Amino acid sequence: MLGQHPTGYQIAIAGGRWLALVTAEGRPVPQTDVPQTDAERAQALRTMISYTGRWRVKGDRVVTHVEAAWNQAWVGTDQARIFRSEGNLLHLESPPQPHPNLLGQVARIIVT
Repeated sequence: MLGQHPTGYQIAIAGGRWLALVTAEGRPVPQTDVPQTDAERAQALRTMISYTGRWRVKGDRVVTHVEAAWNQAWVGTDQARIFRSEGNLLHLESPPQPHPNLLGQVARIIVT
């Protein structure tokens, strides 16, 4: 969905705030002197994931209660990710779930 080398960050602040922003590899760069078309803006939205909210740990999961998101349907929901650490690396994995950018297809997102 986002390619082998997406760009982004997932940031957890000790005060309980989580922020995720990930963009697909190979996204086209719009021309700065020409307004984007609706199709170009839609494609930009389909090639990203972004959400923020309050997070907590529940067993082997980090759960974010989403307050704002690129996908409005996520607002007010809990997004849970399985986490594990290896040395100083954190691995996150979403459960298989319908993904709004994939028109009803099920996806599992893995972040390392």
